[in-house]
Amino acid sequence: MYAREFTRTVLRQAVTDELSEPEWLVVRLIRLWLWQPDCRPAVAATWARALGPVAGLTASAALGGLVDILASRARRTMVLHRPLCRCVTADERALITLLGALQAGRSGHADAVLRWLVPVEGRGQARFYADRLAQTLLKNKVSIRCPTAPRPIATARFGSDVRDVG
Repeated sequence: MYAREFTRTVLRQAVTDELSEPEWLVVRLIRLWLWQPDCRPAVAATWARALGPVAGLTASAALGGLVDILASRARRTMVLHRPLCRCVTADERALITLLGALQAGRSGHADAVLRWLVPVEGRGQARFYADRLAQTLLKNKVSIRCPTAPRPIATARFGSDVRDVG
């Protein structure tokens, strides 16, 4: 009972300018998944309400798989805030960037984020679960913002006499 009420409270928090509503949903559900094992059925129920029963089950399994890989094989201990916190850590942003890149078809960008988060031996599994989650969300019209590519450093700082090598 406590887990269900706690989950409802977390999901009611206002969206800030930092992340869109779908992005906040993903961040909050990741936080809840890790916060307390009692919250996992409530996370699955939230996915089912948001996406439908079949897609909700797929998203819940993909989220669980991704989070389990990150919990066991990440390069370092990931920093996540408590479920009710309105701040966003760099690791939470990285996960949102990963999902956005996968939804946008930017596999190079997604691979770069995965290389930063996970060593070689866990990268394939993490990619599988992240891609499954991203595509399930996209098929159900839950869009994560595509990360934007920064301007090339050389041309942005020094002008046209320096060629961009990247």
